[in-house]
Amino acid sequence: EMRSDGQFPDAVSYKAVLFACAKVGDGYKALDVLDEMLEYHIPIDVDAYNSALKACCVSGLIEKALGLFAHLSENRNHGDGSLSPTRETMTIVMQYYASQGDIESTEAMFNLMIDQHQIAADARAYMVLTRTHTP
Repeated sequence: EMRSDGQFPDAVSYKAVLFACAKVGDGYKALDVLDEMLEYHIPIDVDAYNSALKACCVSGLIEKALGLFAHLSENRNHGDGSLSPTRETMTIVMQYYASQGDIESTEAMFNLMIDQHQIAADARAYMVLTRTHTP
C-alpha cells in the first residue's frame, strides 16, 4: 500500500512489519512481506527470517517455517554464511515442537543446534527442552 502512495519502505520498515507478524502469529502476511522484500530487492537478514519463522510457527504453518529454516541452513552450508540459523532460529523451532508435545523433534533440533550448527545452547533453549519433559 505504501508503494501505491509513492512511499518506498526500507528494510527497517519491512522488519517492523515482520516483527508485528511474529507477535500476532500472522504467518501468511509474514510470507507475503518476505516475498515483497525479494521482489523489491530489499536486503533480508536473519532477524527478518526469524520473525517470519516465528510467525509461521505461531500460526501453525510448520511446513513453511521449516522451509525458511532449510533456506537458512542451505545458505550456511553452501552460501556465504551471512544468512545462517542462529540460536534464536533454533529455539523458535524448538518452541514450536515443544508446544505440540513433540519431544523427539524438540530434542533433535536441540542436538542439531549443538552438534551440526555448533551453536551453544543458552538458558532459554535448555528451558524449552526441559519443558518438553515436564508433565
